[in-house]
Amino acid sequence: MLARIATIIVALAVAGGAHAQDKKRIDKAADLPRFSYKVGGKLDAIVRDDAKFRVFAQELRRDTESVLAQFQRVMAAGVTTRTDSPQPRPSRSEQLAQIAELPFVRRAMELFDVEPGKIRYTPSEGEGRA
Repeated sequence: MLARIATIIVALAVAGGAHAQDKKRIDKAADLPRFSYKVGGKLDAIVRDDAKFRVFAQELRRDTESVLAQFQRVMAAGVTTRTDSPQPRPSRSEQLAQIAELPFVRRAMELFDVEPGKIRYTPSEGEGRA
């Protein structure tokens, strides 16, 4: 009984997360698609009776497959579901090259006679390394 309920919850979560037909961004649970199912009687009776549960499962499967089909159509069209993916983090050498281009750093490099490709960063004792 508990396994069936857990299966239903997982299926709804998967179906809701795959919905991307209208390119709507999902930030919270209220943004997920909602489905309603008519439940006649007590929930325990439906879960324990295979015939009643089969009817409920068919409705759930229909809605889940419709959401998954929408997702597959979007993916087949070549539309990505996440358009705001973060840019990759620049490497340490790229970060140092950007810092070396700053006017005050360039002037300090001239004063201390440091060549442009030889700039190094050494963290202080109290600074943690990430």
